[in-house]
Amino acid sequence: MLGTQDKTNYIKMLVSGVRTRVRMELQNLKTIKSNDSNYFVTRSSQALANIIPCFSNDHSKCSKASTVCQHHMSSIGKYSVKHLPYGQHLHLSNTESSHLKDTISSTFDTETLQYVSNLYNTNRCESLHSTIFNYAPKFTCWKRNFSGLCHSATILEHLEKAELEKTAWKRLSVLK
Repeated sequence: MLGTQDKTNYIKMLVSGVRTRVRMELQNLKTIKSNDSNYFVTRSSQALANIIPCFSNDHSKCSKASTVCQHHMSSIGKYSVKHLPYGQHLHLSNTESSHLKDTISSTFDTETLQYVSNLYNTNRCESLHSTIFNYAPKFTCWKRNFSGLCHSATILEHLEKAELEKTAWKRLSVLK
């Protein structure tokens, strides 16, 4: 019973460590060159393939493939293995290691990484907010009515500002 529980905890800690490392690698790579999706896909696949060897204390490719590993800073006390299960490097057999690598690479194949690279793009949201607050600024009329603000911005994008303001004020029964 205790052995099964210990194995379950070990797997949970390993999954948590891998998930955190994947997230950090992808975020760091996206901030390096945010517009180049080919660069992101290439570097991400290298970084993700390097996670299990890095966790197993093989840091030979970390300087070129990883943006997260700080093993090179171990001489000044910056490197830590607290994120690994029980605070130790992994001791995996070749089959276990290759199985974990295959799982990571099949989960994050080229198509998925292309999709992930597009998720970080916020141009459409920023464009919407720019349009909304350009055509319908936050003044007292729209302070508590966000749907009215969006509706006004949509109409203002197609009509002239003065004409829309008249229409809006008439609807609100301010002008008669």
